[in-house]
Amino acid sequence: MNFKSVLTSSASILMFAGAAHAADVIVPAPEPVEYVRICDAYGEGFFYIPGTETCLKFSGYVRVTYRVEEYHDGDPRLDDSDLNPGNGLQPIYDTHRHRIRYRGRFNVDARNETEWGTLRSQLRFQGGDYGAGISSDDSFSDGNASFHGSGDAPVGLDRALISLAGLRLGYSSDYWTTIGGFGYYLAINDGYYGDSQATFLDYTHASNGFTFTAGLQVASSESGGIVSGTGIAGQPDFYVGGDYAGTWGRIYGTYYKDSSQDEGAYKVGVHLSLTEFLPGGSIGSWFMADDGDTDYVHGHAWGVTAKMNLSDKWRIYGGYTNWDRTDGNIDGIDQANWTLGTQWKIMPGLDTKFEYSKTNYEGLYGTGQYAVRVTRSF
Repeated sequence: MNFKSVLTSSASILMFAGAAHAADVIVPAPEPVEYVRICDAYGEGFFYIPGTETCLKFSGYVRVTYRVEEYHDGDPRLDDSDLNPGNGLQPIYDTHRHRIRYRGRFNVDARNETEWGTLRSQLRFQGGDYGAGISSDDSFSDGNASFHGSGDAPVGLDRALISLAGLRLGYSSDYWTTIGGFGYYLAINDGYYGDSQATFLDYTHASNGFTFTAGLQVASSESGGIVSGTGIAGQPDFYVGGDYAGTWGRIYGTYYKDSSQDEGAYKVGVHLSLTEFLPGGSIGSWFMADDGDTDYVHGHAWGVTAKMNLSDKWRIYGGYTNWDRTDGNIDGIDQANWTLGTQWKIMPGLDTKFEYSKTNYEGLYGTGQYAVRVTRSF
């Protein structure tokens, strides 16, 4: 055997051994990819959290609002001392003022099915309304530092709510507010309706279009309108209410026992569908009252509101409210507001509103407000 034959045989042996060794190597299989699954059990936008049967949805909006407030209806015979801050009314300004506000909101909605029914939790994070302050003169931008002071808005947890089998526990807009909606349809200015929030526990039973609710709430906070902070520490307010809804609309009512005053307040209302006569049409009305001592009404108030579609992209709306205050600060002063506006749906997820609102304080003065709001929702 010559040198060439030995070299060839050795190479063949090495190649065979290497192939045999390679055949013994274990190559790990790739990890299975778990794609996000769509959850259609609760409507659009939900998806399954990977590895669970919990469905999750994110939503929210960004909005910017510009307002011009006119005070030329003020009685020039009155000065600021006649309407001091202690009586709850704004002082007279025989001028125009301007303000700009922005807000961002982010909602988280998680749901899954249990042997007791749907378990739901909601979180709502919100920053604003914030932005430039109020100018003090007719000029849009004078030397007012607060008006020039646009800046970062603090972000807070605006809703934290758990729901299961008719029970609700947590913090959100309270039953006094939500049973009738939020005042005027679609409006920037809701008139004398109020939007209060509270920490509460309640139970709702629903059957054949009827609902009945009973609950307790504490630490209500007012964010516009009538309701003021309610309750004594450790003493919750008790409430009951109900409604009946059908294709024609809905009728509702609620009664609250204010623990801070040991007095009661009530609200009743109705919403009627007008879609058989007007495209997208509806009309609503409400009445609320107490003896003047509770934190919910301070007298009695009533209102009406209506809306309809002009086209697929345009809607008009309006409302009127009247509030006869009988509390200690502004006893017997009749306050009224009317609002007219239009909403333009520019494209999916983007709309704008143009609105005028007029408020009159009986025997004192009146104010007007022009407002434009642009909202991008998702």
